[in-house]
Amino acid sequence: MQLNLYLVVQNMDRAVDFYQGLFQKPPLMRSESYTTFDLNGALWGLFNAQHYPVPVQQGGQVVPNLLVSDIDAEHTRVAALNPAFITDIRANGPYRLFVISDPEGTPIELYAHAGA
Repeated sequence: MQLNLYLVVQNMDRAVDFYQGLFQKPPLMRSESYTTFDLNGALWGLFNAQHYPVPVQQGGQVVPNLLVSDIDAEHTRVAALNPAFITDIRANGPYRLFVISDPEGTPIELYAHAGA
């Protein structure tokens, strides 16, 4: 079994531009209804809900998180992408983390082990 996910988006071009900057790589596959990025074998998908046969609520149901090796460097790099929302780095138990939101309003957490 392998975990993959997709986020519902309204504007595929805007979402792809954002995630290309965040992941620093082009999509593995792209169409007007579905785009995927390969993150070390897991697929991070973007799905245009207008192509789904039933109504889909957008944003806020899940908080994807990304483990990074250097939280300070990532905060500086991601802040330069001008996300819609970004927090300062915070300590949370054995982790340091910050939260951004993508152009569709989905929160995304980036975190590292506190000793990293």
